[in-house]
Amino acid sequence: MSPIKSSLAKTAKQLLGLRNTADLGLRGASQKSKKVFTYILSVPTAVNSPGKWDLAVDGTLVLGTGTYDIAYAPGNIDSTVIAAIHMWGGGGGAGTPGGYSNGGAGGFTSANFAFASGTTYKFVVGTSQGGGVPGGNTGAPGNGASSAGHGGGYTGMFATSVAHGNAVMIAGGGGGSAGDTIQRSTGGAGGSGGGPEGIDGSDGNGSNAGGDRGTQSAGGSGGPGYSTGTAGGALYGGNGGAQGNGGDGGGGGAGYYGGGGGGGTDPAPQGGGGGGGGSGYIGSPLLIGATSVASPGPNRAGSSPYAPLLPASAGRGNSRIDKLSLGDANDGGDGAVIIAAVV
Repeated sequence: MSPIKSSLAKTAKQLLGLRNTADLGLRGASQKSKKVFTYILSVPTAVNSPGKWDLAVDGTLVLGTGTYDIAYAPGNIDSTVIAAIHMWGGGGGAGTPGGYSNGGAGGFTSANFAFASGTTYKFVVGTSQGGGVPGGNTGAPGNGASSAGHGGGYTGMFATSVAHGNAVMIAGGGGGSAGDTIQRSTGGAGGSGGGPEGIDGSDGNGSNAGGDRGTQSAGGSGGPGYSTGTAGGALYGGNGGAQGNGGDGGGGGAGYYGGGGGGGTDPAPQGGGGGGGGSGYIGSPLLIGATSVASPGPNRAGSSPYAPLLPASAGRGNSRIDKLSLGDANDGGDGAVIIAAVV
């Protein structure tokens, strides 16, 4: 998704960063002086060809899936650029052809942040399309086994390089829902991404279980069953367990620590377990007013005034009938990042 300019424009005076302060003149008359604030960030040329984005002129910056280098840019009047950062993890996909359970939504993390000269930040925006590769650009969501839903990738901000220890803030990915051999609601739902913790994947109706949620200290365990799902870990979700003749396990969502994959089951018509959601993270003293929350279901997490700028599917878990109108019901809604001027 290409970056777009904000439709939530402030007044012209606010967008130009003009703030009025009252001074008392020598004759007692009240006069007005103006201080100019600038909001210029360095961005990849693929985002904006000059390699800069002025939040006061170009508008609110919306980032789709991928990895982006963002930094304080030369030319600002102040020594910092204070911006609002809102991010959503990728949603979990749905199990097919049976299984009526939904994938979990991605988490929502937001804060104000002061960009200063000298540090480049890596923004990673997650997806759940076809799972992921550890260390890849979209995080590492778990793959749902065969017909189960993929876990959602995390969305995060990192200082200098993408590494667990460099995380500044993260929104966890949602777990994928389980597959089923027939169209019955027997497969487990995917757990939503966090938040301080994700949400556990739901159990299927057989001798199988959903994957556990990621926390602040460990990845979730894989759900047991005919074939046990794998555990999640630092920045990746676990893979779902394969079915025998039953249902596949859903993939775990990636996160600060990822959720475990759901267990696969045998025989039919048992459904597999859903994948656990990955955890979010708030970890820098430079963050102001930070919050991180999980959704109780497949709907987009959190409350943001910038949500109207997002694609309808962003951060949401999918269903077997592909309510998100994506290319594949096994995929969930992509993550997103919004960076806006604080005026």
